[in-house]
Amino acid sequence: MSAAAQAQQKRVLIIDDDSSVLKLLSSALERKSIVAAGAGNGADALAAVKACRFDVIILDLGLPDIHGLELIHKLRETTPDARVVIITADTTSETLLRAIREQAFEYIRKPFDIREVVDIIQLAAGAIDEP
Repeated sequence: MSAAAQAQQKRVLIIDDDSSVLKLLSSALERKSIVAAGAGNGADALAAVKACRFDVIILDLGLPDIHGLELIHKLRETTPDARVVIITADTTSETLLRAIREQAFEYIRKPFDIREVVDIIQLAAGAIDEP
């Protein structure tokens, strides 16, 4: 892959404490030539965004060390331009409203259709390049 192609390649951070979700999403994204990294908790996610730039962050709200909506604030300090896509089993309207206030790009309920999630991630990554 050329240096220009590598520079254009999108990077996604998947934050979920369920290793099967991390593997499923990572595999699906890599088939679309999207570089995916995973983090199983908030602390690992914060370390990842400090070490590398990500275009899109996939965030599960139910993490073992911090609630995902609280984590968004901390992620924004390091990577303000990344699009955040929330994936959660929490279907309460209060959580949805908080996600909107936190400027989540999209809110997806579990269980999810992997094709739909990949399409949304590609859309979010493409929105980075728009003026």
